[in-house]
Amino acid sequence: MPYEEHFYQSIVDHGAMLIWVAGLDKGCYYFNRTWLTFTGRTLEQEYGDGWAEGVHPDDYERCLSIYTAAFDRREAFSMAYRLKRHDGSYRWLQDDGKPVHDDQGEFTGFIGYCLDIHELKIAEIRLQQHKSLLAMMASGISVDELMEHFTEHLHQLYDRYRFRLFHDAPPPAQTQLRPGQWLVPVIASKGQLLAQLLITGSEAGGIDRSLQDALSHELSLAALILEKARADEALKLHQQALERMAHYDALTNLPNRVLLLELLRKQMAWCQRGNQHLAVAFIDLDGFKQINDHYNHAVGDQVLVCLTHRMKTLLRESDELARLGGDEFVLLLPGLDTPEDYSPVINRVLACLKEPVNLTEGTVQVSASIGITLYPQAKASAEQLIHQADKAMYQAKRKGRNQYQVFVKNENPESR
Repeated sequence: MPYEEHFYQSIVDHGAMLIWVAGLDKGCYYFNRTWLTFTGRTLEQEYGDGWAEGVHPDDYERCLSIYTAAFDRREAFSMAYRLKRHDGSYRWLQDDGKPVHDDQGEFTGFIGYCLDIHELKIAEIRLQQHKSLLAMMASGISVDELMEHFTEHLHQLYDRYRFRLFHDAPPPAQTQLRPGQWLVPVIASKGQLLAQLLITGSEAGGIDRSLQDALSHELSLAALILEKARADEALKLHQQALERMAHYDALTNLPNRVLLLELLRKQMAWCQRGNQHLAVAFIDLDGFKQINDHYNHAVGDQVLVCLTHRMKTLLRESDELARLGGDEFVLLLPGLDTPEDYSPVINRVLACLKEPVNLTEGTVQVSASIGITLYPQAKASAEQLIHQADKAMYQAKRKGRNQYQVFVKNENPESR
């Protein structure tokens, strides 16, 4: 297995996410090792819709309904449900599914990324049980404001009582409670004891034993608010990570094919509104395969990262560079006053790509074959523009490489 494929397969198999892949029939045909370890089942048992046997009965209909509807619409979905673990217990999972397309843009199925959010979900459920908290949330109060509310309340309590927090709960055994003292527990979402407060009645306030339960409730509620804030932040970061995985190339951090098509469609619309021209350049490196064969894929990855950086330094802020995979890139040059305005940028790209790359393993050198197509065109789609540029790139390969060709409809591309 090539180095890059082995590297990413290792991440898939040993990461925290439970990953599944479904085909056009909506049946799942792949589950990563993390999923199978979680469920304690084999791939054969989970195959097709076998995985659904582990969904909690109360979540089953809702789970399959969301999945089926999203699949039919070919739209991404996000949902939480309980799945049976290998020990027989049910755990809450956050499942984010996204449609998958092949290199030609054809829909091929779905891929899903699941994260165990059981403790976070339980914290959220417990929070929902507190009507007073829900009322404050419904009023639009923020988490920071909620914490200010509890902090102010604690200050008021401290004016009447003196309390000390033991970080290790329960407090040391040698701590002897004197008359007028008691311990107040602070409970987290899973019911574990976070800490205990040693409460001592002040001379001014006297001792009100009924305050113990109220104070314990307030402190536990504050702990739950912090857990909910952490849960929201964790899910937000999880969603952002998935969004980036779906739209950006992991090696070069460039937009991938999916995001490229979105960006190209937007630039086509801007081009029409602004009465300007757009150039789409398909870039394929010459001699890159020999580098992988002579050295290894790790060296090839270093070359790709270096050349990506070189190209980006030549571009305007409005230009977009994307990686389709392997050694193939697409460059979008919008806002051209005349169709020929692409030429200086393309010539600079050709020059920078054939400059030697110095690595610890040695010095390597490649060149590039570039195909260019121009927009506006009558009835041209984003996919057609990329196909035209790709076709012109192959013409540049046949003409001797280290050059660019311009696609001309119904004619052979013009050489440069």
